[in-house]
Order: sequence, then structure tokens, then C-alpha cells
Amino acid sequence: MSSTKPGTVFVTGASSGFGAAVARRFAADGARVIAAARRVDRVKDLAAEFGARILPLALDVRDRPASRSA
Repeated sequence: MSSTKPGTVFVTGASSGFGAAVARRFAADGARVIAAARRVDRVKDLAAEFGARILPLALDVRDRPASRSA
């Protein structure tokens, strides 16, 4: 699926590895990224790099109650 608008994406595991790479790619392409991770301090580094395009979210997706309230 393709779109001409960047939109907003939700990326889990955005503090390192594949998740961080995906978040960076979407942000570089102009999307707004909700970057979720257990280690939110590392996601804040992404926010410093991309500014308002990255919204850091402290979230452990294994924690169902926390996921529901996020």
C-alpha cells in the first residue's frame, strides 16, 4: 500500500535495532512517529534528532493493562 501523505505511524521497540531504524526511516520521510519502547530515554534521543516528528512513549507491549491505557 502506498500513500502520498506521510501520516502518523506507531512503532514499538523504537529504542534500538530494527524498531529504531523503522522510526528513523518514517520520520526522515516526513511521517509523525509515535515511538514506543521500554527504554524511553533512548527514544528521547530520536526525538532530539527529529524534533516534533517523534513522540516518545514509555510502553512495554507485554504489559496489557499499560498497553490499553496508552
